[in-house]
Amino acid sequence: MKLTFFRQGYANNSSSSHSIIFSNTNLESYDDDTNEFGWNYWTASTKKSKHLYFLICLYGSWQSCVELEAKSDMLDSDRLDDFQLEAFLDWVSEKKISNVKLTKQQKKDLAELITTGYVDHQSVFHFPCCRNIDAGLNVDFINFWFTEIAKPEYAILGGNDNGGDPDSHQCHSYDEREQGKIVKMLYRHFNYSGPKDNICVYDYKTKEFVISSRHNGNIIKFEAELQ
Repeated sequence: MKLTFFRQGYANNSSSSHSIIFSNTNLESYDDDTNEFGWNYWTASTKKSKHLYFLICLYGSWQSCVELEAKSDMLDSDRLDDFQLEAFLDWVSEKKISNVKLTKQQKKDLAELITTGYVDHQSVFHFPCCRNIDAGLNVDFINFWFTEIAKPEYAILGGNDNGGDPDSHQCHSYDEREQGKIVKMLYRHFNYSGPKDNICVYDYKTKEFVISSRHNGNIIKFEAELQ
């Protein structure tokens, strides 16, 4: 008996393969200062760039979990997009995602970056919901993630699997693979998930996150201190 073909998951027409690395070397000088996180090679290594990457992902997760006021049904598509983005940024500010309460100017600047930017659909990170799906996204996990990923040891690398040398990214050699493994494992897990696929609970007694898939039975449990 010989296996001749195996595919896990669906095939699609995109080939981006974003990844997170953990490095003892400061990689901020490699940052490409972009809001277009596509299938090409790029580096997001500053706090600003990493937070923008995950804010764009968070906006997609938020849209999947939140029902806006009925008046949104009365808006045309362009005005609806503006209405949704404004509501999202108000929510980010209210929840103090990444421990920041946004000013009016910061909201305006972020709205422009999110509107004109994107994360390639094959590499989008889907944030987990609360145990009660109707309660929306798990803010404890979101704040943990934004605080952790802001640390200078982490960088996000753009790339693709269209062929060529898989080690061709300028920062590939800086990855100390045995470190930062929890964050990299979580990134891989949520990258292969869809909206509302995962629920998350934080146990304040044991100081542990418990994340479980609603579809395949996968469970991830790890200790983390909330800020």
